[in-house]
Amino acid sequence: MGSGDNVKIIFKNALHHYNKILHQINDEKEFGHGDPIFEGDILNNIEKNSEIIKKLDSTYWAETLNQNRKFLCDCLQGYILHLEKTKSEVTSRFQNTYSLPLIDLNKIDNEIELAKRILVKSCENQIG
Repeated sequence: MGSGDNVKIIFKNALHHYNKILHQINDEKEFGHGDPIFEGDILNNIEKNSEIIKKLDSTYWAETLNQNRKFLCDCLQGYILHLEKTKSEVTSRFQNTYSLPLIDLNKIDNEIELAKRILVKSCENQIG
């Protein structure tokens, strides 16, 4: 798998995470659950994200990245924070709540490391 494939996968993972959060917000009563205008906006954003995911799978993925770079980078930052927070919560629960040895979190560690590298290479040096 080439570095371009890793970039696409990480950005797609970030967008999938964002869609998951949008679905959760849409289902929460305090955020306008049942309000057709609010739900329409949420669904439009989910649809937009899903369309970008499809375009990242196309041969024109680099153009899609360039056209949506700031948005994708913002999603990536949120995804990294989510991964780090989840890892911290799991670690804390195993150590403090259950007094158990830590489980192997290599896949999360690898995803965080890769996402951070892509954030630096594709975002911090490219947005201006």
